[in-house]
Amino acid sequence: TVKTDQEMLTVNNIDTGNFIDVPDMNVSITPQATGNKFLVEFHLVVSFYPTVPVFVNLQRKIAGSNDTVLALPDAPSQDANKRSTVVVGSYLPQSGNLAGFANNRQIASFKFLDNPSYTSGQAIQYRLTIGGRHGSSTSNNENKIAINRSHQQSTEASSSQIMVTEYDI
Repeated sequence: TVKTDQEMLTVNNIDTGNFIDVPDMNVSITPQATGNKFLVEFHLVVSFYPTVPVFVNLQRKIAGSNDTVLALPDAPSQDANKRSTVVVGSYLPQSGNLAGFANNRQIASFKFLDNPSYTSGQAIQYRLTIGGRHGSSTSNNENKIAINRSHQQSTEASSSQIMVTEYDI
């Protein structure tokens, strides 16, 4: 699936553990046989307020079951909400001229070989969810993450992609 449109998403602070869907960044497959593996790849173009890192999760759902977040790193239990499949960006100083950073785009990119347990005929869906680590201020749009564009310039467009390949292993 290729996402060519632009989005400006209002995201939740990851301290709450609530990630939101990235529209149109999902792909489904009905396996050809049981026991196969699936290579899931995504490239997501994001832009954000300079002091806000972006957290992206790759999630899997089999035949309407609960979502499973894939490739989560280990973390102490008190930090369980502060981990994700991929993190882009970093905390920059709160002072100084940050305007140039708001036009910067980064790519969240990841490959994962999934070996799920499923039965024949069950559809498997992979999707991306996103969150930020921001303060309570919304005056600078720090709770917004731009997809396929820069944070301040909608004329600077890009595309993102998620895909899955089935392997008979």
